[in-house]
Amino acid sequence: MAGGGRLNKTPCKKAREMADLELFRRALPGTRAYFPVLLITLVGMQLPWDRPALLGIFLPLWLWGGLSRYLMSHQALRRYHENPNLWRTRFRSSILLTPLVWGLFGATTVVLSGLQWDVAFCVVIAAGLGAGAAAALNPDLRLRRAYPLTLQLPMIAALLSLGRSGLGIALLSSVYMIYLIRLGEGMGRRYWSQLGDRLFVEQLSQLTLALVGNLSQGEVLTRLSDHLQCLLEFERSRAVSADGEVLMERDYAPLSGSIHSVQVAVGPITFFLESGQPFDEEDRQVLQTFTHPAATALDRNRLFEEVGRLALTDELTRVSNRRHFLQRANELVQTTTRLDQKSGARTPVCVILLDVDHFKKVNDTHGHDVGDRVLREVARRCQAALREVDLLARYGGEEFSALLPGANGTEGAMVAEDRLRRSVADHPFEGPEGPLRVTISLGVAQFCGDLTETLKRADQALYQAKSDGRNCVRQG
Repeated sequence: MAGGGRLNKTPCKKAREMADLELFRRALPGTRAYFPVLLITLVGMQLPWDRPALLGIFLPLWLWGGLSRYLMSHQALRRYHENPNLWRTRFRSSILLTPLVWGLFGATTVVLSGLQWDVAFCVVIAAGLGAGAAAALNPDLRLRRAYPLTLQLPMIAALLSLGRSGLGIALLSSVYMIYLIRLGEGMGRRYWSQLGDRLFVEQLSQLTLALVGNLSQGEVLTRLSDHLQCLLEFERSRAVSADGEVLMERDYAPLSGSIHSVQVAVGPITFFLESGQPFDEEDRQVLQTFTHPAATALDRNRLFEEVGRLALTDELTRVSNRRHFLQRANELVQTTTRLDQKSGARTPVCVILLDVDHFKKVNDTHGHDVGDRVLREVARRCQAALREVDLLARYGGEEFSALLPGANGTEGAMVAEDRLRRSVADHPFEGPEGPLRVTISLGVAQFCGDLTETLKRADQALYQAKSDGRNCVRQG
């Protein structure tokens, strides 16, 4: 699959970085080959040695061009990410020194060599192309156009200055120069297409690998957005739930001018992208491909959350179950213990156990369906009577427990009496044969340093409340 229409038409930032670094690496072998090519050229040409002034001018330029290319290639690889545009420009300038020097030398050679200008011209062309390692310049659009122009235009101008004797080769050189440019264009298109495929596979692999972990919904959407932005370079992304809630929004760059948008479904979530450039069909294919693993990750997360919720929630009453209550109570005990050790004071924590009075009679008289409705309504009313930080749980059968952080025994008893007991006793339940009066008995205990002992005292207080006639609160 192609790396996206936008990537093939206008390389994205990540693709440009990959191409630049690859270009710098590929230029190093050509840079190392520069000096042997220069030596062979000087040994094979008699003209520079016959004209010391010519050699004195161009030899320093050749050496300067080779050394600058060598140093720039190494520096660009090491410091590219500090300022990509700066090092891209510096590298391009250092590379273009080669065809410029060889082009000027070739033009001078054509003018000075007399009857041997054609041989000199061919040698300069071969040496110039070889010393420049032109094949390594295909990823850079400007270089693959500028290199043959810089190398050959001075020599073509020199050939034309010779009159009719140089006209034929000047025309052939012009055709050859155009051919090199067109060849570079074709190779460049193939290069960017292959680079687009590589980048597409790399980003998709990274996203898929990241989504193997148990990420939250927001993390999944953010990673999806970042990997897509690397390919398509849009300015803004948003994820919206089925009911219109914005789940994720990221701004990558200011939006200006015409705004083009595209949307794709990620499971039940709609994913929007906004950009100053239009999206085409290949961009939509990239979107569809990337959103598939994201949708799978979101489905897996929802399943994990549901399994986790069922493991910690009582199925009938929809409040926490005994396991969750004990887990939270132990976590709270550990936290308050650490705080107490630092502050030197005791953080109050209160535990309440409550039991529905005469619940067996409700089941025997009205049936288990009514009994289940009573338990659900008791749980709902008690939940409403507690604070958000408090935890209500079904402890077993018709018995419930409540954990009140920050409340001592007296405060817990007041909550139990004024809010919990009255929320149940003061309002009859709807029964199949009319109003049904239900009451609860409650036992309260303040945490004493040992959770098991605290629960035991709360249970003893609950037993005392039942012995005292039920529908009351006792403190242990």
